[in-house]
Amino acid sequence: MYLGTLGSAILCIVTIVGIPLMFIVILISLVALIMGITSISYRIGGFLQEKWIPNDWVRLIIGATLIVAFTNIRSTLAVYNDIIAWYVYRVFVFVPQEKKKEA
Repeated sequence: MYLGTLGSAILCIVTIVGIPLMFIVILISLVALIMGITSISYRIGGFLQEKWIPNDWVRLIIGATLIVAFTNIRSTLAVYNDIIAWYVYRVFVFVPQEKKKEA
């Protein structure tokens, strides 16, 4: 039995069936992610008990804006943390090794 034809057939079946199945799984995951972020945004927007919030859409937008703002702050702090760690490594590890080479 020639396995080349069997391998081609299996590859063809996996490609024809697997790619649409992968798209369906990604689509379902994306829908779940959107629903989860929407519910979290709604809950965070509900923390502001103000009289000027006219409807639920504004509540969702406020919650989503707060999530994005806190995410950006966290990302910025992570960059600063990396820069500080590089300087600490440079001062305490790299510079003493250069001094040892000179001596």
